[in-house]
Amino acid sequence: MKHTIYLPDDLAAEVKAELGGDTNISAICQQALRDELARPKPRPSSKTQASQAAAHKLADAAASLFADADADMKRKVANWLRYVPTEREASGLRWWPQGLPRPYGPDWRRSDQS
Repeated sequence: MKHTIYLPDDLAAEVKAELGGDTNISAICQQALRDELARPKPRPSSKTQASQAAAHKLADAAASLFADADADMKRKVANWLRYVPTEREASGLRWWPQGLPRPYGPDWRRSDQS
């Protein structure tokens, strides 16, 4: 597989000045990609954290998909997603994407409210 890698002019000039004009850029890029693939990826440390990470992705995707929707549709989407397992933040409120209104319900109040 062949790919073209773009180097901005300033980076190309820096590479040429620092490493020389006969530097094998392809080999450097290949090694950088191998290193990145070999790097341990952080994993959620529990099933709860994995569920919360998935909930973030789902809610963020919904917020993006309905970014141009009217307020009534955004409210419907928010209430459809109200049961995804998002965690409480330092504010006492459950995490929620900025693009959607917060759902209604007792579980969506701050933990110090009744």
